[in-house]
Amino acid sequence: SWVVAVDANNMSSCGSLLRAVAKVLFWHLLQPGLYYMDETLVHLLETLVRAGPDIFGLMENLTFKIGFEEYFVVKRPGVDLFLQKMKEHFNLVLWTAGTQEYADHVVDWLDPAGDIFYRRMYRQHCTFDHCINNYVKNLQHLGIDLSKVLILENREAAYRYQPKNGVPIVDFKGDGGDTELSCGMYENILIEASKENDVRDGIIEEFREHVFGKSNGFMVRD
Repeated sequence: SWVVAVDANNMSSCGSLLRAVAKVLFWHLLQPGLYYMDETLVHLLETLVRAGPDIFGLMENLTFKIGFEEYFVVKRPGVDLFLQKMKEHFNLVLWTAGTQEYADHVVDWLDPAGDIFYRRMYRQHCTFDHCINNYVKNLQHLGIDLSKVLILENREAAYRYQPKNGVPIVDFKGDGGDTELSCGMYENILIEASKENDVRDGIIEEFREHVFGKSNGFMVRD
């Protein structure tokens, strides 16, 4: 089943982690799970501006071109270890509202051996919602019992059709000091939620509101 869980006992010890979670959908142990990519696992800069010290110099990065456009991407600190740990408990599906042409460059970089993500989903798998003028990830399209699915996502509107399946996280904007994935709290959240018959029961509403409250305006709410 897709799983995300919150260990309330660990919240105070990982304060900075509560400011941000990643866009991800999890499938628990031989069942599916999803991750969103931009601003969750990585940060994209279409134009790289280097002023003074290279602030991204110590961060693992990727540069590539599509046509005349050059893209510069940095990994969220701790993302590689986080994904390796999570794949021991979940089948991972990466779902991005980005185009496949762009996304495959980044996913191949995150998963060079092709053994992390069980499935990739792109913009063409999203639903364009004219009410909010943006893309929504309709989890019904997975064809999976939604009591087994959770999505880790920085944009609340992306899971607006199934809000109880959502686990919020603040945007990753390229901060080298970000500790959201390295703190360990979200690993506990996911693993603990996987023990529930309905994984959605492992995500208490107080946790969601706590993340939104700690976002200081950086959480995208609709």
